[in-house]
Amino acid sequence: MKLFAFLILIQLMATAGFGQTASFSVDDSSGCAPFTMVFTNTSTGFDSVHWDFDDGTFASSINANHIYYSIGEYNVTLYVYDSLLNVDSSTQTIYVASTSPYINVDDQACPGSLTSFEVQGNFDSDNTVLWDFGDGFTSNQANTEHAYADTGIYNVVLTFGNSACGVIVISDSILISNSLIPEVHIHPDGGSTMICPGSPFPFFYDENLSIMWDFGEGTSTNDPYPVFQYDSVGTYVVTVTTTNSCGNSNTLDTIITVDSTLIPQHAIYASSTTICPNDTVSLYPISVKGYSFEWFFDNGDSATGGNVFTSFNDTGIYTVSLAATNACGNTSIATKDILVSESIVPLGSLYIPTKVVCPDESVKFICTKKNATYLWYFGDGDSANTKSINHSYGIAGTYPIELIISNYCGQTTILYDTVIVDSTLTPESGFFLNQSSYCSGDEVIFKPVSSAYFTHYWDFGDGNTDTISKPLHTFGDTGAFQVSHITVNSCGNTDTATSIVKIDSFGFALANFEILTGNWVCPESPINFSNLSSNINSCLWYFDDGDSSAQANPIHSYAFPGNYLVTLSLTNSCGNVSTITKLVTVTNSALLPAPLVTCDANTLPLIYSWIPVPGALGYEVSEDSGTVWIANNGVGETHTIVSTWEAGCQRQ
Repeated sequence: MKLFAFLILIQLMATAGFGQTASFSVDDSSGCAPFTMVFTNTSTGFDSVHWDFDDGTFASSINANHIYYSIGEYNVTLYVYDSLLNVDSSTQTIYVASTSPYINVDDQACPGSLTSFEVQGNFDSDNTVLWDFGDGFTSNQANTEHAYADTGIYNVVLTFGNSACGVIVISDSILISNSLIPEVHIHPDGGSTMICPGSPFPFFYDENLSIMWDFGEGTSTNDPYPVFQYDSVGTYVVTVTTTNSCGNSNTLDTIITVDSTLIPQHAIYASSTTICPNDTVSLYPISVKGYSFEWFFDNGDSATGGNVFTSFNDTGIYTVSLAATNACGNTSIATKDILVSESIVPLGSLYIPTKVVCPDESVKFICTKKNATYLWYFGDGDSANTKSINHSYGIAGTYPIELIISNYCGQTTILYDTVIVDSTLTPESGFFLNQSSYCSGDEVIFKPVSSAYFTHYWDFGDGNTDTISKPLHTFGDTGAFQVSHITVNSCGNTDTATSIVKIDSFGFALANFEILTGNWVCPESPINFSNLSSNINSCLWYFDDGDSSAQANPIHSYAFPGNYLVTLSLTNSCGNVSTITKLVTVTNSALLPAPLVTCDANTLPLIYSWIPVPGALGYEVSEDSGTVWIANNGVGETHTIVSTWEAGCQRQ
């Protein structure tokens, strides 16, 4: 009888269930990071709770507040327990689809001075932006400029909205005053306040204000990057004066000591301190400017100049010595040990930019490090022995990739990857616009959502079409135009996307320009300005030297060194105005940027090429680490040289 009663009790316990029920509500289920959530516990019959927010954090409070800092989909679970630790749970999904914006606003400015206002943190394609500058003017550009006519404190309000974040209002304040004093910042140009006679002046100024240097010995200049040297030993007080657009100035004094007994301070950087026999190591000095260098190697070789390359035939530890001589004529020695060993494992990785392709579509295979030999197996019976190569597959399928690399030690490493060839791949159509609406006559820029190579067909909805990837189009009339974008990939598959482009009488202007010759130039050098605005038919340029131009793409030069703020003001046919300002630094020490040199490592002799640098009158090329230079004037859109110098072709 007792056994029977016990069995009945067990059965009743198994079928009765527990008294607690888990449930909770949320104030919002989607938003932008940082996304603050309020979770309200609506459970019944519980003794204790446990929250799991699905981002690695937890809570045990009855109700919970939580902040999500990253984009993602989070399954929030509430567990409720009774006194016997029986549990029930409830789960809801929280979507954090994007990040919240923030604004960059200067805290103060002079009257009439253009000030930048920037939206950062969120760049979604459906963003709407409205700036209220607090003085009756507004703008719908995410990054814009505005000048205040009168002094005062202005409350700047940004109203931002998109489908992920909803509407967000952010405010900040800016002080407009005639009494602002500019800050003074100068920077060391690879030097210090202790220099030799004849050394280059060790400081420069890289802000956007007017500047005047007084070198403390009767010489001055307004060149932000002064070309100057002291010929005599002594102590000099250098005074730099900056002036802002309010007309107010500030000064900073710096003491320069010119001493002929200074000893060079330098060290050696090596691309690797452990190499194989006959492998190449790159070496260059770590030092201030103005030194001359001579290299000495344990194998009896020597070289002069900065960056050098060398190799060693046999194993062992080799000491590289670098003698540096400064403008005082004093010399010091730095050393670096290089271990040459035959037991080094090859380094490198296998890189395939696109791993899922159509049949007969070219696939790029790259080994990221230079080694002695390469052997590719493409999984279709073909192979190759170059550092990088293009290969295509005629039949759909999955292909295992194998790369065997060997270094100069004779050691090998095998790398693996996979390429999928799929004839059902579809392209991705669609485009971004940089404005929510445009004015009649504005140039509309269409940017495809995908940068992959497709065949494009555009129908602008006004009877005009185009077939380039990033077209520019001008709509002659107002209205809502349905623009279609069709893409075709190499599989022959298509995709179509449509969107409405609004042309009305309220569209904001959008000013932008590029300085084709660079913004760091010599006096009297022609500067080419390229107008990238939405409408270039009514524009006015101010060059900050008293000159102006109404040309769409002007050419201008400056007679004297200094910092110049170039402003482009654009008025579209709706009567709306947009301005943009960029800095041009005119200096006697202006150096042209070095060209970006590329090479084809799959050919011998090697072919090095580079795009011409604006303003360059010619080039010099060295194949021996700078010992001998050969003139190369070149013509056309690219320059090339043919060389056997393999050490310089280590990156694809």
